[in-house]
Amino acid sequence: MLKPVVLACKLTDVIPNIDCDFIGVDKGALFLANNGIMMERAIGDFDSISEKEIELIDKKTYKLIKLDKEKDISDSEAAVNLAIELGYEEIIILGGLGKRQDHTYVNMKLLLKFDGQISIMDKHNYIRILKRGSFDLLKHGYKYISFFAIKDSVISLENMKYSLSNKVLKEDDLIGLSNEIVGEIGKLIIHQGTILCIQSND
Repeated sequence: MLKPVVLACKLTDVIPNIDCDFIGVDKGALFLANNGIMMERAIGDFDSISEKEIELIDKKTYKLIKLDKEKDISDSEAAVNLAIELGYEEIIILGGLGKRQDHTYVNMKLLLKFDGQISIMDKHNYIRILKRGSFDLLKHGYKYISFFAIKDSVISLENMKYSLSNKVLKEDDLIGLSNEIVGEIGKLIIHQGTILCIQSND
């Protein structure tokens, strides 16, 4: 099985301390190259990157894929499709949340489209979709943890500030907002359904 792959997008400003491969996405590829990180691929239209910077990226990737400026999908979606073609089963989108809410929405839709395979991470948020099962949730440096039902669900929470036992969460329930893990590890049990889990900082 391949390692997880991190898709470093435009707003990437930190390198995660995990054992993973990297795909640089547009300006995210430049960030990785400037930090000496070797990439499996670099992909994007690179329309706001100079030729000199593209040369630097090309030296730090096994293959550079230049997309047309006019295209039907975003650079991040193209990178997700590429990662899947390369056989990666766990994909982390880094630097995919920012001021442009349209781009944020697209990346959140990718999370839903490939539910369980993709997570989104930056300094302030770690977002993923979890299905039926038992999960040990690490703090990862985030203060808050929230749970929302993508489909009507039944969950239990242990080692949390607000514990739950076989709680029914409807799709429109907001009760799962702003819980906290007690210690370093909390437990989520999804008895049925699908949960959007968001760990966050102010």
